Amino acid sequence: MRHGVNMVRDHGSVIVTSSPAGSVGAPGMAAYGASKAAIDQLVRVWALELGPRHIRVNAVLPGNVQSEMMSESTPDVELIRRLTANDTYRPAPEIAPVFHFLVSDASAPLTGSLVGCHDGIPAGFSLEVMARVAADLPAGDEGLQ
Repeated sequence: MRHGVNMVRDHGSVIVTSSPAGSVGAPGMAAYGASKAAIDQLVRVWALELGPRHIRVNAVLPGNVQSEMMSESTPDVELIRRLTANDTYRPAPEIAPVFHFLVSDASAPLTGSLVGCHDGIPAGFSLEVMARVAADLPAGDEGLQ
C-alpha cells in the first residue's frame, strides 16, 4: 500500500476486499480471520492517512461467494447456504455492484468503511450449523493453526 498509493490520483478511491471472518469467529479459521481483522484495521488507518489527499479507502466484505476458494475450503453447498441469514450462496457478479458503488461519486461520504455484502453472516450462526462445521475439523485441530 505504501508504494501503490503513489499511483492513486488525489480524489481517488482504494477498495480492499476483506471478509466477515475478520469479526466473526469460526472453528478452523483463526489465521484467516486474524488476517482479515488486520486488513479491516489497515483500511481504517489508511483512510485517515490518505484523507488529506481526498483518497477514500474502504473495504468490501463479501460473504459466501461462489468461487474456487469456497469450493475447495467448503464443498458442502448446503452448509455454505445455511451460514447466511437468508440461505444464499451468491455468484460473484452479484457482488460487483458494491465495488462499482464504492468507486462512484455516490459513495463520496464513505471512507474507512467496511461495507458488508455478506447476507447476514455476522448476525451469527445456528448451533446446528456450528456443530456441522466443528464436526468437519480433523480431530485435535479445533481451530488452532
